[in-house]
Amino acid sequence: QNYKRRNSYRANDDSYMCLDNVKIGETQLENAGKGLVAAKSIVKEDIVLSSPVVPIHRRDLFGDGTGKTAPHGINNYQLMLNYALGHGDSDLLLLPYGPFVNYINGGGGSAGQKANAVLRWHTTGEKEMDAPRRLQFHHHELFGEYAKTVMETHGKGLVIDIVALDNIGAGEEIFLDYGTAWTQAYEDHVKRYQPPSNSSTYRTADQWFNNKKLNPNPEFLKTVEELKTDPYPDNLQTICYYDSDAKIEKVDEETNTNYAVWEDGSLPHECIRPCDILERYPDPEEEEGEMLYTAEMMHFEGEENYWFCNMKAGKHIARDLDFDGILIVDKPYSHDIFLEQAFRHEIGVPDNFYPREWLRSKVRRRTEQEPTRSDIGDEFRRKKTDVVVSRKSPKEEL
Repeated sequence: QNYKRRNSYRANDDSYMCLDNVKIGETQLENAGKGLVAAKSIVKEDIVLSSPVVPIHRRDLFGDGTGKTAPHGINNYQLMLNYALGHGDSDLLLLPYGPFVNYINGGGGSAGQKANAVLRWHTTGEKEMDAPRRLQFHHHELFGEYAKTVMETHGKGLVIDIVALDNIGAGEEIFLDYGTAWTQAYEDHVKRYQPPSNSSTYRTADQWFNNKKLNPNPEFLKTVEELKTDPYPDNLQTICYYDSDAKIEKVDEETNTNYAVWEDGSLPHECIRPCDILERYPDPEEEEGEMLYTAEMMHFEGEENYWFCNMKAGKHIARDLDFDGILIVDKPYSHDIFLEQAFRHEIGVPDNFYPREWLRSKVRRRTEQEPTRSDIGDEFRRKKTDVVVSRKSPKEEL
């Protein structure tokens, strides 16, 4: 109760922003899924919502981020590019990660919907300006830095506002102008797109699992023996939660097999890996027909990079997995979002939104040398991209 009182929402405090003015709903655009809808009337020039952004280099969204291209048949650009903001003359992309912001669809062009909102840089409140540099949300000084410096600076944020261009009535969808480059790229994509040969029968894991005709018994997972006569679609696989610190009951030295018991009480389970369901049997402690499973846990490439996944060599067979410990998912790169011809393009920012220092052409005119990081404060260290964060504490290998 004390915690709630100290952190309760205060309507007159500009440190807070209530998001009761928008909601997620069905979009008006054809084949576009969800959109952002006004939950109540929004007045022209009101802030619809605000979002922090992550500055990233364009190359980080190409292939695996090292400059290598993707395997044959797989899109070279990561899906995240579709949600990033960018400028055609800059290597700096901005990825918004605030609530609801990535549901805003693009208007204008062939979409047939007029943009009724616009991107602007965040307007800093007085309390934010008075806060220590570490606690400030929006750091205007980054506008004077080269794009390379902005991408490498850790601990300094940028925030965007989505601002209403017109009065928006309750129930109306909110649209941004994605820019002429995005619109032209999408129109070209639609003209040349050819669906794969299996598109009429293709289903994602989620679509298949929730289709009663295709999956009449979703509460039961099939064993490897059952799959021989009634297989899942080729693009699906089973995965299980199973960490390296699982409780080993016994080890068969002759076959190099580790037998474990799956303990739901050992949460959080953090590692998911391919698995085969060997057996299904009733849960003796439940009366409603719930099932438990025995599964063989598979090793996977790269598991040694994560201590909580790096299990002993040999076979691992775990008993007493419950339904929540097993998932049916799309096989790697089998989802249609990875198709080589799938659409990829960043959302265009308004004219003059990017400072001159962030543009390639302006940097070349000002200096022939590679821009270097300026003195922006010793407390803001460069990002560490090779650190794996876990909620557990590392343990010695068993």
